[in-house]
Amino acid sequence: MAAAAGALMACGGSDGSGLGQGGSGGQNQCGIASCGAGFSLDAAECRCVPDGTGGSGGIGGSGASSGSGGTGGQTCGLVDCQPGFSPTPDNCSCVPTPVGPLPTTGTWIVASTVGAPSARVNHTVVWTGTEYIVWGGAELGDFGASLDDLGDGARYNPASDTWLPVSDVGAPSARGAHKAVWTGKVMAIFSRDVDVFPVPPMEGWLYDPAIDSWTTMSTVGMPSGRAYFDVVSVDGKVVVWGGWTEPGMGTTAFPDPSGGIYDPGTDSWSPIDPGGAPTYDGGHTTMADTGGFITFGATKHFLAPGAGRVVAARYDLGSGAWTELGERSGLASNPFVTTTFDGSLLLSVAITTDGNTCEFSSMPVGGAFTVDVIGSRTSGQAVPCVQSSRHHPMVVGAYLAEAEQRRLLDLATRELVDMSAPPFFDLTGGAVPAGYTIEFWERAVSDTDGQSLFSFGGYVQAVEQINCPDGAPCVAPQEISAGVSGVLFTP
Repeated sequence: MAAAAGALMACGGSDGSGLGQGGSGGQNQCGIASCGAGFSLDAAECRCVPDGTGGSGGIGGSGASSGSGGTGGQTCGLVDCQPGFSPTPDNCSCVPTPVGPLPTTGTWIVASTVGAPSARVNHTVVWTGTEYIVWGGAELGDFGASLDDLGDGARYNPASDTWLPVSDVGAPSARGAHKAVWTGKVMAIFSRDVDVFPVPPMEGWLYDPAIDSWTTMSTVGMPSGRAYFDVVSVDGKVVVWGGWTEPGMGTTAFPDPSGGIYDPGTDSWSPIDPGGAPTYDGGHTTMADTGGFITFGATKHFLAPGAGRVVAARYDLGSGAWTELGERSGLASNPFVTTTFDGSLLLSVAITTDGNTCEFSSMPVGGAFTVDVIGSRTSGQAVPCVQSSRHHPMVVGAYLAEAEQRRLLDLATRELVDMSAPPFFDLTGGAVPAGYTIEFWERAVSDTDGQSLFSFGGYVQAVEQINCPDGAPCVAPQEISAGVSGVLFTP
């Protein structure tokens, strides 16, 4: 965090060099960080003008001088600009630094639509090692709204670019916003993960693609119904953990730290000991690890700025013991947390205490967090983070990918690149006509084999920009939504 802290230090000088004791800190809409000795900020003109005092004039800058101070014949005394701003040629004002597009990489392949499921939202996708299984969800309504639930699905083979239907005999009832995970042999599906209280009882099904058949899980010892719970597969078993059994996310009513471990081979459940488990008042994410699982989430999530913590802990299935792995403290009051687990590395993106800076944090299992600052809102573009409230990032080749924003973070250099633009018109069957600008694209993203990722479903929302003559009433932009079929990305 030293880089971020240094970016908020003032640097107005008293000797005309632009370096020195600094000023009071803070920000201003002009983008000026500090004025030199004998100059002060004229906020109306957005310039450093002589003040006749000869004193220092730090305003709060980026810690890097961009000009000289003093009144020796100068009409301007700009010393430094705020992050995201650059000095004008006359060294009198600061203007936003032009931000060019990120470099792009990778290729997209549009999946066949023959035998593919219908367009949908709130469905699940799992990777079996040879196929992607799409199941459930809800019909797509206007502007991404979900309509009637769906109880069908299909299996996509990327090697042959073909789809096979999933049997509906013995399948779960139609549903969306459910949980699904691949165990190595079967796909496990669980109840809806929605904050509707009282929550319905937990239910579970297994689908075996080798014989295209469904079976129900035993309910003896199954965890109670809950919202916001996590499901992962560990060594062929299924872990259900955490969540809320009553309203209280973001309050002192901490989530239920209990859960269960399901063995598909014996159709039986064993409990997870809640003793020693972390108590998250914010959201949490759980990831499989050999012989156990790691959970990662926020505490003191909605308290004063700087009070938040992000804590990681591991549960061992053999011993039934919890171990706290580490924490990252001093976060904003509402930090965003998202994680993925790759080998022995825990990866996350969070918002820091200033509310502007994005972090990339890594933590070897059993070790301490290390932090790299990878961007800021003051850079003149959206926060350049690999993060999403809908989809967790995943490791794809040499990158950490977050497919909703189509951003890739190079794990070696910590530099951001964009995925190459996907073929929107092909994905929607030409439903987005020329003259429309794509405004938002929500996508359901599967897990991967580490070399590519598959996306199916979601929607495109496009807006036709209508220019209004001066003085004439503006016509509301014309919006359309279109369902999205499947696409495969390879970096």
